Amino acid sequence: MSMDALMAQVSQLSLANEVAVAAAARCGCYFCTRVFESSMVREWVSDAQGRTAVCPHCGVDAVIAETEQTGALSRERLQELRAHWFEEAFPRPVDLPAGHPVQLQVGTFVRVKADAEFRAGQDGMVTCAGDGLHVGLVFGYDRNNTSPDKLGITYTGLTEEWSLTELDLASAEH
Repeated sequence: MSMDALMAQVSQLSLANEVAVAAAARCGCYFCTRVFESSMVREWVSDAQGRTAVCPHCGVDAVIAETEQTGALSRERLQELRAHWFEEAFPRPVDLPAGHPVQLQVGTFVRVKADAEFRAGQDGMVTCAGDGLHVGLVFGYDRNNTSPDKLGITYTGLTEEWSLTELDLASAEH
């Protein structure tokens, strides 16, 4: 499928996609732009049309199955889809203090400072830009795709608001 055709059909391909996801070896999320094994999908949103996959990394229902129709999914293809469908509503990168070398983009992992009272030393993935002082993070699989249960992390699938002062910005990695 050409990129233009995929761009036009991606929202339909990401809805009520349980059968397609179950049949595919890999999927991709066009919100966080991660490619992952379809077996990693554990959460679903149900409606009258069927069950829709929720990304195991960011908790957004923007998952498409890698099929013959979609062609091979790559981070680059997913970034193009994201730019078309989400950039206006969820711009990136997050504005950091002047002169800071790190750009926190959606999909970037950043570690909570070790001395924090909550989630100390845990990796969170940026899911939305804040006001330049805060950022939205979701905690689940870390930057090495280690599952939450092995990390001792409570995974809620919800975006949490974090102050940039609570984060180890030098740890940021996309």
